[in-house]
Amino acid sequence: MPIDSRWYQQLLEITVSADTTWLRDLVHVPKYEQERFLEHKIENPRFVCDTTTSQREKISALHALRALISREETNPYIYRLYIDKIDAHLTRLMMFECTRVGDDIGFFEHSVTLYGAPKKSFFSYVAHRIHAQVSNMQVPSSHRDAQLRMHAITSKISMTHDIVSPDMLPEISETDGIVISAEETKDIFLKTLMNYEIDGWSVRIDPRRRIFSVHSQHKCVYIPPDSALRERKILFTETRARALAEHEIGVHVRRAHEGAKQSLKLLEYGLAGYLRGEEGLAGYAQQQIEGSSEFYGFDRYFALSLAVGLDGTPRDFRSVFECMVDYYTLTRTHDSHTRVRAEQLAWEVCARIFRGTTGQCTGLVFTRDIVYLEGNVGIWNLLVKNPHLYSSLFIGKYDPLNEAQVTTLQALEILPQW
Repeated sequence: MPIDSRWYQQLLEITVSADTTWLRDLVHVPKYEQERFLEHKIENPRFVCDTTTSQREKISALHALRALISREETNPYIYRLYIDKIDAHLTRLMMFECTRVGDDIGFFEHSVTLYGAPKKSFFSYVAHRIHAQVSNMQVPSSHRDAQLRMHAITSKISMTHDIVSPDMLPEISETDGIVISAEETKDIFLKTLMNYEIDGWSVRIDPRRRIFSVHSQHKCVYIPPDSALRERKILFTETRARALAEHEIGVHVRRAHEGAKQSLKLLEYGLAGYLRGEEGLAGYAQQQIEGSSEFYGFDRYFALSLAVGLDGTPRDFRSVFECMVDYYTLTRTHDSHTRVRAEQLAWEVCARIFRGTTGQCTGLVFTRDIVYLEGNVGIWNLLVKNPHLYSSLFIGKYDPLNEAQVTTLQALEILPQW
């Protein structure tokens, strides 16, 4: 019997959703609002929360479970893991309450408690890379103003905090450029499930989705339809599909599957803060297949850093959007539809980082996406120095960059000594 079976079942019964499910399902910008924003008829788009249902019952239930564990759990390691997990859930539910009532300051504060805030050292790295890339770039006259604005932003950031070099990343894989369909992608995903001997999971094409996602409760991997695959930033080839299969199944599904086998059931659900290590590892696995010139989550980190004002100027949705249009104009688009494509990419990243707020704020964002870059850099640094640890990263959903979690799992004899 798992050593945490009592608490694990009680936690599941409270049915706290995944950390972004409510944001994705309940918070959106109406289409007309997006159109008015892009036509410069409004300064910032307003996000709408589609529910008035309070989370107070779940919050009360979690507090009661927390008190029960505090009274009755005698194993200090189990106690700490569950208290941390419950506290993370409570913070997430308070974020939901802030979104529901339009409290942007409270939402941001809880987001920082849960995920942290963008860090100057990582922003320095990002700014340095962008500065080197765009400053001496030969651009058409139509892009010159964008280049000057991007140069002005990145040139004033201190370049003394470089934390890593992208030289360790594998070269980008050459592909034949043949785009594959959602059905062909599904076949690749199913084969990946078989390769890892994972049963009980399914793969489905969902016409409503625009991104790939893993739903642990339903044990299903969702693939977007052909229309969404055609709109992706990078041509969706077989190599891209195999890379994403390693990301979604080789890491996210595999860690949940392996976690279910452990003596600590919480490893199937995820320890508190596991997302940094998990997304960092998922990016690492994806990069092994398709290669990369940059660490995972680079542009999102840039947008978040600009929003909170790490360069000295906190920004609202419109201001971050304009900066990201310049960035994508210079780095991602090279055809007659440059402005349209750059605006699309900038909208997507801004909608992502401001979701949960009203959209009318300055410097207040959903900071979750910092985990992608910070986690990817951390995993690369860990495995470059200790490649023998790779197999130990798949025993369940934990953060191998969190020393306290590692030592706890070692004390429980789930992880070997590093």
